Amino acid sequence: MDKGALRVLVVEDDFLIASTLASDLRRLNATVVGPFADIHDAMQHVGDVDAAILDVRIRDEMAFPVADCLLNSETPFLFYSAYNGGAIPGRFGNVELFSKPTSGQRLLHHLRARREAVRPAPQTDVAAALPPLRLEARRLMHETEAADRLAEAALRRAIASRLPLPDEQRDLEAWLIDLLRDEYRRNGARLMT
Repeated sequence: MDKGALRVLVVEDDFLIASTLASDLRRLNATVVGPFADIHDAMQHVGDVDAAILDVRIRDEMAFPVADCLLNSETPFLFYSAYNGGAIPGRFGNVELFSKPTSGQRLLHHLRARREAVRPAPQTDVAAALPPLRLEARRLMHETEAADRLAEAALRRAIASRLPLPDEQRDLEAWLIDLLRDEYRRNGARLMT
């Protein structure tokens, strides 16, 4: 991948900060996805990016559902906020918090370094297919608990089918995600309760 082609999700609700940051990142040859001032809008794009910059609080919501999806998909991200580290749950202990203002160049440099350090070795086991499955469930269902119920229902169907698992990891992920989407079409409304 070309070093300048990094696709960066920006989640920031302050218009001036978001505009300045997006402009800085574009000037540094990054592709900006967003900026988004809504958690649910941002969630729709988590799978389309190489890295992300998240404000901790977006309007009256915390950005932690987006951070969870990024963490589950092993997508490097950082928090960019006026909040101190005490506002961030312990599960994000390895995620850097940059205080506002920080230059876009410094943020992008950190994300590139994290991306290089996080590249996972290819795996072909079921456990490796779970993060993409959870990510897709959270895209389909905005409520975290409902998304988890949807992923669980898809896994139960996979187990009950007793079909042989696909050989390749990509095929396994695609198969599980197809089951998840079918489960959403069939029972999505019921899983919301």
